[in-house]
Amino acid sequence: QEVGEHREIQIAAALAGDSHQNVLLRDGDVLTIRQIPGWNDIGASVTVKGEVEHPGTYGIAPGEKLSSVLKRAGGFLPTAYPQAAILEREEVRELQQKSRQELIERVEQNSLDVKVGLNESASDTAQLQQAAAAQRQRVLEGLRNAPVSGRLVIHLNKDLASFAHSPDDIEVRNGDSVTVPKRPDFVVVAGQVYNSNAITYTRNKNAEWY
Repeated sequence: QEVGEHREIQIAAALAGDSHQNVLLRDGDVLTIRQIPGWNDIGASVTVKGEVEHPGTYGIAPGEKLSSVLKRAGGFLPTAYPQAAILEREEVRELQQKSRQELIERVEQNSLDVKVGLNESASDTAQLQQAAAAQRQRVLEGLRNAPVSGRLVIHLNKDLASFAHSPDDIEVRNGDSVTVPKRPDFVVVAGQVYNSNAITYTRNKNAEWY
């Protein structure tokens, strides 16, 4: 080919032996085979769990919205509490994991120097430094053992018709997992009370009654 010449060929025809398409290549030629549009989305799916009519795994099309998947899952059961729905995404999990690792590295690099009073003895200073080191170690262990959920905050309501036209109706992605829990039937009372407990929910009762 001449310098700068561009020519499109039909790969299928070239493989079939068509002499017009199966062109002779020269030193320096570049043969580019473009990817089929949407190839990376073939086989994409999301999982729907919990209080929907038909829990399971659903194939998705590029750009499909959360409301569309929930409709295909049959919508919510009467026991559903969509306000507490959880969407987990692998991309978010990876970002959370990276952020946690960066935090761990910052904690590990922090100085162990401890501020002490002028009247502190050498032994007291050593004890304070040892306590600070132990505390830092506990913090690091807590960070390393903390689960990374990959949770993406969503604002879901029970009326799918109105939700479908709202900004909260986000685009789902391959590997997403949506869990719709049951409506809670209790109220947890905790803190400075005689008996911290979970109490069965009763309609039209205020905080003082609980």
